[in-house]
Parts: sequence; C-alpha cells; structure tokens
Amino acid sequence: MVGANIVESYLRMLAAAAEDVAAAVRRVERGDPFHRRDPRYIDRTLPALRATSRLYFRADVSGLEHIPEEGPALLVGNHSGGTLIADTFVFAQEFYDRFGSGRRFHQLAHDLVFKTPGIRALVERYGTVPASPQNMERALNRRAALLV
Repeated sequence: MVGANIVESYLRMLAAAAEDVAAAVRRVERGDPFHRRDPRYIDRTLPALRATSRLYFRADVSGLEHIPEEGPALLVGNHSGGTLIADTFVFAQEFYDRFGSGRRFHQLAHDLVFKTPGIRALVERYGTVPASPQNMERALNRRAALLV
C-alpha cells in the first residue's frame, strides 16, 4: 500500500505539471501567488517528495527544532543546483513533515522558475512565490515561515 501511495503522489505531481503546461499554452493569468499554496495538494504529494528525499538524495536535515512553531520566521538556504532546486524540495518536505501543511510556509524563487512550464504549478502549490522584497514582506506579514 505504501508503494501505491507514493505512485499516486507522483501522478498528482505529474498532473499538476501537465495543467501548468496547458495553462502556459493558453496564457492563463494566475493572480496572487500567495493564494496558490494548497495544503491539500501538499498532503497528497508529500509521500513522493519524502521518497525522493530519502531514497534518491539521501537527505539529512537537522535543526528544525530551532524554527518557532508559529509566527513569522526567516530561513536562509544555500543551493547550487541552478533551476534544479532539490534542496528546496527536500527542506519543504521536512518542514511540512514537522509542522504540517497548515503551517504557512513560503519560499522565494527566481523569476525563471515561474517561466518554466511544468515546474511552476509544482512549486506554487507548495508555497513558492517570486523573489522580491515586496513578497518577502508580504510573507512575513502573513506570519509565515519564509525560505530565501
């Protein structure tokens, strides 16, 4: 049953990517990026991220106990993967496993991420918003944890 759950999670992510490509072709306006975070989607796709983090990347995340249980928090990451931001996905999986999908959490990403059909819908549903000082302020004003 666990394997089926993981496969189902990957299929949901693939469906989101396909929807994103279709929206890009149709040039659908997306509105406020903060409203696209989807806790239900997060819960339903975490098994896929968890499997990828543990089996493929063999990730080891520590220090989450230093993040407050609620309220705004500024988290600073460092990655060298270009547009392949595996560390962000790994951290998001660990964050949501610890705090749950109800805890508001956003990540700032370069505009290139939002111009790449197939990736945009995946990251937006997890709370990723375009990087800007304004979005940083908006996230923290919403009492969210924010990864920059």
